[in-house]
Amino acid sequence: MGNQSKPQIVCLCASTRFMDMFEEANRQLTLAGYIVLTVGVGKTSSGKELPPEVSARLDELHKRKIDLADWVFVLNVNGYIGPSTKSEIEYARKHKKRIAYLNPVSHPFDSVCPPEPPIDSSIGIMQRIGEMQAT
Repeated sequence: MGNQSKPQIVCLCASTRFMDMFEEANRQLTLAGYIVLTVGVGKTSSGKELPPEVSARLDELHKRKIDLADWVFVLNVNGYIGPSTKSEIEYARKHKKRIAYLNPVSHPFDSVCPPEPPIDSSIGIMQRIGEMQAT
């Protein structure tokens, strides 16, 4: 790559009920030159919940993706953060990953390790990410 810097790796975290948002964020970030790590399988298959042991394996697999990432982008659609996503945020914080949010948040664990400023979905994903890079 010569003098060019390597593309950043971002891991998307959210409830799999928002698969359409995963796809849109993946598309936008990939087109902008990021390497995007995202979910491979939703926790429901054909409208049925996956068995608990499969769901637990998928949660652990996603944490390995967080390990590989430079930063984490939480797609908290309408402010929603479920238990799996909360666990991923806590894991990312423990491993000192930068975290950005699609929508503003106020969680008790934010005071321990403040997140990047929230991403305002009204201005768009890529505009907010550009602002993060400028700081």
